[in-house]
Amino acid sequence: MLEINISLLFITLLIWILTYVLNAIFFKPVLTVIQQRKQLTEGVKNDAEIVIQEAQQLLDEYQKKIAIAKSEIYELAKQQRNEFLKQKNDALQRAREETAILINNAVQEINASLESAKAHAEQETRTMAYLIARQILHKDSKDNDSKTM
Repeated sequence: MLEINISLLFITLLIWILTYVLNAIFFKPVLTVIQQRKQLTEGVKNDAEIVIQEAQQLLDEYQKKIAIAKSEIYELAKQQRNEFLKQKNDALQRAREETAILINNAVQEINASLESAKAHAEQETRTMAYLIARQILHKDSKDNDSKTM
């Protein structure tokens, strides 16, 4: 069996002293460094998650602002297009009115010229009819004079 002697006590005491010294000099600092690294890693990870969440919030806000800006731009473009169409239609209406006035004036001028031409033609016709009738009558009277003679 095992004999308990002083060497066993001495080895046990040495193991306890060695454990205490190694624990104080090596294990506690190593465990402290490991714990600090773990805390730093978790802290950085948590900080990174917070930054990612903030970045996502900013991205969402920017996308909302971009969507709002796009809708404002589309609305502005629609208003400008409508304004342009209104101006175009107004210009067309004015052009139609001016054209109608010019056509009306031209028709009146043509009618006046036509009436003047009719009056002039009627006067010329009367004059020619008178001259023709006079020549015919004058010729007939000469023919009658020459027949009677």
